[in-house]
Amino acid sequence: MEEKTCEKKIHFYRAISEPSFKASESTNNSERLRDLFNGVFSEGKSCYEYDNNDVKNRFEILSIDNKELFATYSKEEVSINPLMQIRDRITNATEDILNNAQEALEYYTFFYVNFSNGILAVIFNKQASLDNALREYCFEKNYRLSLLPFIADDKESVLHLFKKIKHITFTFTKESASDYKCMPEIRDSGIEIDGLQIKLKVSKHRESIIKYLVSLRDGIYSSVKVDGKSNDDIDQSFDLIQKSFMRKSSILLSTNPKNHLDDIKSAMQKEINKISHNKII
Repeated sequence: MEEKTCEKKIHFYRAISEPSFKASESTNNSERLRDLFNGVFSEGKSCYEYDNNDVKNRFEILSIDNKELFATYSKEEVSINPLMQIRDRITNATEDILNNAQEALEYYTFFYVNFSNGILAVIFNKQASLDNALREYCFEKNYRLSLLPFIADDKESVLHLFKKIKHITFTFTKESASDYKCMPEIRDSGIEIDGLQIKLKVSKHRESIIKYLVSLRDGIYSSVKVDGKSNDDIDQSFDLIQKSFMRKSSILLSTNPKNHLDDIKSAMQKEINKISHNKII
């Protein structure tokens, strides 16, 4: 089967090792993170599993040392649709997705932790959400891990990381949305505005747009999301209200992504290095 490049979103977290029964006494978070992950994955196994509400979760350690961790997280699919099958496109022969009781269908994703700057990157997969699972597993091992959304406080600096702003989406708070009048035909039907969102397309990137966004007053919007391209032509978004920043990296995924582990690890390393270099956090 021909390999294709698939763009996947990478989410970033600030990883913090909190005080706990087994936590390192060091005040340096880099050392504490190193000790935490080398502690929870200390049995020398390649795969660690735990049950959560009768669902099996697994962490497969691809590489770990004193500087970084690269691994996969997987979650078993417990409600498999029986009306699914595998078909050979040439012969039209079919077979069940799972052929015996020893097999399990899983959703999985890759994650990477840089201990020195305390950044965790994970390839987004809605069916295999890492953050809660990793925190719970660490807690089960008597460690406490906090994964905070990748937050950027300096709005202007982050906005200058956009080579081109393509769209701006304003989501009004419920209170400010109620100040806007409905169309007469809607108002007469008894419908009231409960939320309001406006999406603008930016035809030309200008410095004046950045100045306008930085000057927005608090309290009017619950979200102001900026979407566009970075200086290295990567899709990225920034919410000025939530202060959350996200980049999308192009990673080669084939029918078996694990054939390209080095490429995936390298791409995640580069994304973290770009963020750290730009001093966003």
